[in-house]
Amino acid sequence: MHDSRTCTLRIAGLPRDMPVDRLREELGQLASTHGNVRRVVVNILDNKREGVVTFDEPGMADNARRKMHKSYFFEHPLDVELDLNAGMSSAIGDRDRGGGGGYAKVAERDRGGKTLDLIEEMDDALATCRLSISDLHPSVQDAEVERVLKPYGAIESIYIRRDSFSAGCTADVKLRSLTSSVRAKRELDGTTLLRGLGGRAPRVEFRMGPPCNELWVGSVHGSVTEQIVKSRFEEFGKVLGVRILRGSKSSHVSFDTTAMAEKAARGMRGRMLGTSNWRLKIDFWERGGERVERGGGGMWNAATPPP
Repeated sequence: MHDSRTCTLRIAGLPRDMPVDRLREELGQLASTHGNVRRVVVNILDNKREGVVTFDEPGMADNARRKMHKSYFFEHPLDVELDLNAGMSSAIGDRDRGGGGGYAKVAERDRGGKTLDLIEEMDDALATCRLSISDLHPSVQDAEVERVLKPYGAIESIYIRRDSFSAGCTADVKLRSLTSSVRAKRELDGTTLLRGLGGRAPRVEFRMGPPCNELWVGSVHGSVTEQIVKSRFEEFGKVLGVRILRGSKSSHVSFDTTAMAEKAARGMRGRMLGTSNWRLKIDFWERGGERVERGGGGMWNAATPPP
């Protein structure tokens, strides 16, 4: 019988070909279906990867171990064990939860043993997968934006908008994951890694997509059902359908009209569902993906990368 006094799991058998940032996110999403996750760390040593996941309570860790051990994660069988050396310190240490639940700030080690500080995620109600980078130098091209943003995760699209009034330009970027977007904003806003207009540091802000009748809802806890989502969003208009995507902790909500969806976006952003303390993130969902353009500061996406 396992000793369940620890809140921490050690997970071996992780895929080696997945980018570490995505691996950490996917592992956190899987673990969160079994309880409230406090932190996720991915350690790399001798080309092997080990995940360390800490839950709020020992019972959650024990339940996750039973459910995840020998299960398949991207076609790799997992070897999951309780970290008895962690004890209860992982549950009682560092109690600052920030603004609304999610993973605590953690450290991730690369092959050289260098520590890379990661950001607290899921704590900004305005967060979306889209970033608006304004006050850029007019000569900035999408390839330069891609080079700076690529280390944060997969990029779905980049669109450069030229501003004839300020002589500068703005880059609208959509990243594949919320984790990547939050991290990029935190680390790039106020820096000069991208060339700014007049030598100033560009501004990096979250943005929403063009209004439509369908919403993407992020930070949906595993305890939340489709019926809970529907009942809350029906306060803003007729809901045609709800689909929860457990793997990405998100949901799609379809309304009868765009006006209803816009009203719901304003009313539900930052709210909580059920008994969870996760604050919802809201964006408009573009069925079929972004349009693809290229040339003269246009748009490209992952399906048709630039030459």
